[in-house]
Amino acid sequence: MRSVLSILIIVSSLAFVACSYTTDFVVINASESAVEISYKVKEAPNGPPKIDVIPATKLASQLKSSEHAKADQALRAARPGLSWRHELSIDVDCDGRRDEMFTAQDDMQYYVAAVAPRKAGAPKISVLQFQLSGSSQDSFCGPPEPLQPESLSTNPREELGATPEGFRRSDRCKGLKLVAGECDSFHMYWNHVAGELDWWRL
Repeated sequence: MRSVLSILIIVSSLAFVACSYTTDFVVINASESAVEISYKVKEAPNGPPKIDVIPATKLASQLKSSEHAKADQALRAARPGLSWRHELSIDVDCDGRRDEMFTAQDDMQYYVAAVAPRKAGAPKISVLQFQLSGSSQDSFCGPPEPLQPESLSTNPREELGATPEGFRRSDRCKGLKLVAGECDSFHMYWNHVAGELDWWRL
């Protein structure tokens, strides 16, 4: 009992000492890249503990790579057997968070996937499939080029004569353009009715 009491007294004393010193500091980041700041407390022979600020070790590119890795892991678990390649980080579902866009292909089909993070739980994964060749509306007439972000500030109704299901005009989020040969390009967007990627072509 005495040993337990001694331990409690020591722990309380350490907590009191740790809380007895406060250190305020301001971090000014002049670059456009996000930084991560960390610090450690060193024991000083005289006076209060010394705070050493460690320079940022993670830049925005590294943080993005981490998000790519998480999205890639989730996608490979949901759609195994394909070699997924990361293409873009854009907000396609207009929720204010960047979504990770991937592509893959096998002998017959080409796949475009969006991995959309959620505030809680697993991310939403939506995959579109296209034919590498053929005469159907979802077929390519040449090798696919890398995905391109596309503005959603215009209404495709002007070209199609009708608004695609679930399409929302926006100046904030983006759609995707896929060029595959000399034929009509594919225009992908987030279908807010179905809650998944969709496309139109003209």
